[in-house]
Amino acid sequence: MKPLLLSVLLLCSLNLMAQDNPYLMMKEIQVALDSVDYQPDNAMDTVIEYQKIYPLELKFISWLEQFHSDLVTKIEQKVALSGGELTLLHKALKTFFVIHSRTLALVEAWEPKTKELFTNDVELSSRHLLWLNMRWSGLTRMLKAYQPFLSNEKLRRLLNSADSAYAIEKDQLLGFIYGLFSRSYLGALNNGRISINNSTEVIDELRTQSALFDRFFDILKSQIGSEFVTSAERSDSEIERYDQYAKKDGRARFFTTVFHHISGAFGNFAGSIRWRKGWLDKNSKLNDEIASKLIPFDMITERTPFALTDKFIPGNFGHNAIWLGTKDQLQALGLWDHPSVKPIQRQIEQGMSILETDRKGTHLKEIAEFMKIDEFAIMRNKDLYSSPDKMEKLLEVGIAQLGKTYDFNFDVETTDRLVCSELLYQSFGDIKWPTEYIAGRNTISPDNVTELMFYENAPNELIYYVAAFKKGVLEYPDLFDLAPKLKYRLNSELSTTDIPYFEERTKKCHKMMKEDQLFNACTTVWQHHIY
Repeated sequence: MKPLLLSVLLLCSLNLMAQDNPYLMMKEIQVALDSVDYQPDNAMDTVIEYQKIYPLELKFISWLEQFHSDLVTKIEQKVALSGGELTLLHKALKTFFVIHSRTLALVEAWEPKTKELFTNDVELSSRHLLWLNMRWSGLTRMLKAYQPFLSNEKLRRLLNSADSAYAIEKDQLLGFIYGLFSRSYLGALNNGRISINNSTEVIDELRTQSALFDRFFDILKSQIGSEFVTSAERSDSEIERYDQYAKKDGRARFFTTVFHHISGAFGNFAGSIRWRKGWLDKNSKLNDEIASKLIPFDMITERTPFALTDKFIPGNFGHNAIWLGTKDQLQALGLWDHPSVKPIQRQIEQGMSILETDRKGTHLKEIAEFMKIDEFAIMRNKDLYSSPDKMEKLLEVGIAQLGKTYDFNFDVETTDRLVCSELLYQSFGDIKWPTEYIAGRNTISPDNVTELMFYENAPNELIYYVAAFKKGVLEYPDLFDLAPKLKYRLNSELSTTDIPYFEERTKKCHKMMKEDQLFNACTTVWQHHIY
């Protein structure tokens, strides 16, 4: 059996090393976890079951270390984390929790009844060894994957934020860490350390049972023998450190919550004030025309200049959403029976194919209800349809946002709440969206979403644009008509027949000294953006 186990381990490891996609890796982990028998009859069967997880766990933790290191680097450089990175942050955390709970479930019935783990009963000692290893693995997973990065304030707060898309509760990671550093958890590891040192003959016998048993002891003797688990003071000092984190984060969360409620009260008041109806409203012919243009995952944007909220949103457009597609469209793509779609199939059949976030939260809406507006545009990602994996990931992430509440803090890097443009930021996570740093947070507006079309090598393109600048008159502007509305211009001299060259009007400021006084001197410049 020993050569067979080693061969399985090698094959699994080689297969995993060939994978670079973290989403595929986490799917493979879930498949492996679901295939495990969590009620093995004996210790050797437990080893065989754990083989299904072990190489995947190693690869996952290795990836997590690098992933979190990359995130810390971006944060230190004051670069906004992308929607894809934010999604991975919480998806990985959920996977981390699942791995921990499932591995402990393998041996939860085998918790030792005494402090002495290893006796002449080889089967019982084997069970105790596996129990001890799973306990130690939980701690080492956290120490390698998360502890080094929890000292980064932003990353720690993101990790401890709730995310209903992945059933993560507020401060779930913090509570998990408290459990690992509790006196009972570290005390169990300390008892294991003492037992290993006092049970040389039994351990030598266990080492002959399996190559993995042998490896378990090598790991335990090299790591669990440290001073890390030798005293209750270690538990108290670690918990005190995380208590300090919790207090600091709690103060920041308090001010964020206060701002959220103040901003929310004003937003709800302003959102209720409209002094007329939209000029594109109740036009069934136009709605049919728009429906004929839309294909799944199109981005849509609109303008309601008669709503008070639009007066406080910078730029031309005031709202974004995503067209998920009709039943026929999703069937044509082979996505109608996708697990993410099944819970909302009935709503889609009723015409509710628009995924949007507004002050009521993230929900579905039909075209007729959406069209109470003056301007409407469709944008499309150029490369999405060349990748079924990208479409599936977009579908999963987008639909997972349903039910989330509105983000009156307008922070693009938080995922527990969203605004309309943040919904696109999350769903189209691979796109490098333009953001703005305002009042201590990175934000994204509907105009930021739209302006990406004016970048050179832009991933998105304008498909359709209709507007009623006065009642009863429809116009169909193009990209060149839209440019000045977003403070862009066409540079004819640098444009070609196939590739227009757009520039954005921006301010460039520098310090100047005049009459012994330092002041900002600002000039208007035209900047060309390359994606």
